[in-house]
Amino acid sequence: RHRAFARSSVGVRHWSEADFQAEFTARPDWSPTQLWFAERQTATGVEPVGTVAVVLRKGADETRPAVHWLAVLPQFRRRGVGQLLLATLEQSCWDAGYRGVWLETHAAWTAARALYEARGYRLSGADAAE
Repeated sequence: RHRAFARSSVGVRHWSEADFQAEFTARPDWSPTQLWFAERQTATGVEPVGTVAVVLRKGADETRPAVHWLAVLPQFRRRGVGQLLLATLEQSCWDAGYRGVWLETHAAWTAARALYEARGYRLSGADAAE
């Protein structure tokens, strides 16, 4: 996470194990089976280059899958890694019977917004009026 967002204009601090637990493992809407990595083979083993997770947000009337923490290392961006991670997440949601995926991202992350819009995601809420 830290390496993926190191060049971000939006402040992203280094995470501790406690931060990871609070954001993922301690949440009732997250499962380790809903976390995927893109990896590359190196001379010394396997290195993660990207990750994405889905959480199931429970509303009053429905449960919606939501993209949670799509992250790709800067040197692997614009190579299709994010597209493949999102496609994996979307297929998992489809296989589970969901017909839509919700996502949240920071408005300042224009490259992320462009990726999502290229995959057919639409703005809603306050940003949709821009």
